Amino acid sequence: MLNYNNSVIVIMDGGLGNKFNGLFQGIYFSNFYHKDLVVNNVRNRSTDFDLKLLFDFNFTYIENTITELDKKLEPSIPLYAHRRDIKYNRQVFLNQPIGKDSTFLLLNDRLSVTPEDLKSCYSRLKINSTIKDKVNRFVSDNNIDNNTLGLHIRASDFPSRDENIHYAYNFIKNNPTKRIFICTDEKAVEDFLKPNKNLVFYNKSHYTEKQNPAAGWNGRVIDSDNRHWNYNASRNELSIIEAFIEMLILSKTNIYGNSRSTFLGWAKRFKESGLI
Repeated sequence: MLNYNNSVIVIMDGGLGNKFNGLFQGIYFSNFYHKDLVVNNVRNRSTDFDLKLLFDFNFTYIENTITELDKKLEPSIPLYAHRRDIKYNRQVFLNQPIGKDSTFLLLNDRLSVTPEDLKSCYSRLKINSTIKDKVNRFVSDNNIDNNTLGLHIRASDFPSRDENIHYAYNFIKNNPTKRIFICTDEKAVEDFLKPNKNLVFYNKSHYTEKQNPAAGWNGRVIDSDNRHWNYNASRNELSIIEAFIEMLILSKTNIYGNSRSTFLGWAKRFKESGLI
């Protein structure tokens, strides 16, 4: 049995923005409660990547499904979570404040940290130098700055996909002379927009794909923890790296898009982070 002493054990789960929410919430609790940080990244097909390819850090990093982690961890370690996905082998506190436990497990894809407190969290990691170089080179070569409009089009499996695309098309139509950096996860949307001469794109080779090609974007899928989701999306490691590069480029612009997107939220946070 694994038994991390005096630690916050964070479960990174969900999409890229959701995983960042969990990661930085865990970093905040680690700082606030003066505990070691252990980060467990759940590598499902929806977001299958190694965190070490995005960031450099010194905290403990492991990779398990939620089921695997629950079996490996000492059962006396409680879980604080915003939802109950599986039958756990431990006490679960749903949407409850953190108690006085020496070590606890955290599953939370909602960020409840003030911008001021986030500043101390950013110091716990650095953006991978290769990614940072690619971002800075693209920004320099394409004269990207705060005068450049940045438009995030969250498509693929997002519940308001069609609404987001409609908003984006109108936004582009209403700004025909403005330079706009386009950041989207769906290749068909990007291909449709590329003829517009005022739009700027980061050339990607990997995109979000459907786990089940025969179903719609919100078709039912089952993940490695036997959880059922209406998010029929598959993102491999290379697509996540390219998406992260796009997120950081977007952070250099004057950002527009659906405010409910956690991806968009992190582009805005990285803009103020001093990390890039």
